[in-house]
Amino acid sequence: MIDAGLFERFPCDSIYAIHNWPGAPLGTIGTRVGAFMAGSAQIDIEIKGKGGHAGLPQHCVDPIHAASLLIQALQALVSRNADPTTPTVLSLTQLHSGDAYNVIPSSAHIGGGLRYLEAREGDRMMHRLKEIAAGVAGATGAHIDVIVKPMFPVLVNDPACTHRSLEVARALVGATNVDGELGPLMGSDDFAYLLQSTPGCYLLLGSGDHEHTHMPHDPCYDFNDRLLPIGAEYWVRLAEALLEAAAN
Repeated sequence: MIDAGLFERFPCDSIYAIHNWPGAPLGTIGTRVGAFMAGSAQIDIEIKGKGGHAGLPQHCVDPIHAASLLIQALQALVSRNADPTTPTVLSLTQLHSGDAYNVIPSSAHIGGGLRYLEAREGDRMMHRLKEIAAGVAGATGAHIDVIVKPMFPVLVNDPACTHRSLEVARALVGATNVDGELGPLMGSDDFAYLLQSTPGCYLLLGSGDHEHTHMPHDPCYDFNDRLLPIGAEYWVRLAEALLEAAAN
C-alpha cells in the first residue's frame, strides 16, 4: 500500500489503530509512547550433510547432529549476546529431517523467528546468528545456509499522537480504565510500516478476562461483540477531537 503511493494519494496528518486484547478487562484501553511492538525477522536454516547408512556414520556428515548443535548454540544467542536491557526473543519453531530409522539423512531444516525492540539490536543478532551457524558448519563439516527475512519493523508510537489518543480514551472509558504505560509487546504488526511514514498511535482494547481469554491466533478465539460500540465510539470521539484541534 505504501509502495503504491497510499500517503501520496491520501495524505494524513496522523494515523491510528486499535487491536482487541483478550485477557484484559472489557473496555480497558492501553498503549505506550515509543516502541510498543517488536520488529521481527523470519529465519530459515538449511543444513546439508552427506547421507548414508545409520550403521556407517563415519562415511556420513550427519545434518541432525549439526542441527542439534546449532539449536543448542542459538539458545545462548539472546542470553549471552543480546543487550540485557533491550528485550530480544529468538524462538526456533521448526525442525525437519529424515524419514527412516536406518538412514542418516542428507539435509535438515530449522525455522523460527527473531523479535526485537531496537532495530540496531535486531541487526546485530541476525549477524551474530550467521556467525554461530558458520562455526557449527566448520565443526561438523556440514554446509549451513542461513536465510533471514525481515518481516516487520519495530512499531513506534508518536508521543503527541499517543497523548491525544489517551485523552480521548480517558474521556470515553474513565481514567482508571486507561493505562498509558503498558509494557512493550513482543508480537508484531504491519501497522508499524505505516507509522514509519506517518506519525500515529496503536492502542489495545481489552475484550474481557473471563470467557474471552483466548488470543486472536488461538483456534478457540472468540471475538467479544460488546467491543463494537466501545471501539466505534472511540473512533467518533477521536475524529471529533482531531477536527476540533485542526479548527483551532
